[in-house]
Amino acid sequence: MPKVSIVIPTFQRCNSIKRILTALNNQTFPPDEFEVIVSIDGSEDGTREMVERFGSRYKIRSLWAANSGRAGACNRGIRESDGEILIIIDDDMEPAPGFVEAHYSSHTAQNKLGVIGASPIIIDESSTHTARYIAAEFNSRLKNKM
Repeated sequence: MPKVSIVIPTFQRCNSIKRILTALNNQTFPPDEFEVIVSIDGSEDGTREMVERFGSRYKIRSLWAANSGRAGACNRGIRESDGEILIIIDDDMEPAPGFVEAHYSSHTAQNKLGVIGASPIIIDESSTHTARYIAAEFNSRLKNKM
């Protein structure tokens, strides 16, 4: 049984899913201790085929069902998850290398804990001007809410 299950609901975001799966290959958490479930909500953009071919270090699977909305896709993924801890991430996120490890270590105190919220957008020297602008605006709003 994996320690962590990651559910990613998606609709028509094949390239974004590939980016997330690649980022999850770089996690500091042991790849044999987490699984990823891509819950495809009726997409016909090649997401299912890309997930099947993706070379992951962790256990990965996709679920496909007719379009029923984000909540339906989340619920399908949750029902199929086997981990002790569940993480749901959106299909437009790119988790940093310590993402899974940080979540797991936050839950080891045996407390019932739920975490919800936004995370800052990280940019680097290769980021486009548009990405830098969006990150600056988003991160500024996020900082003001803390």
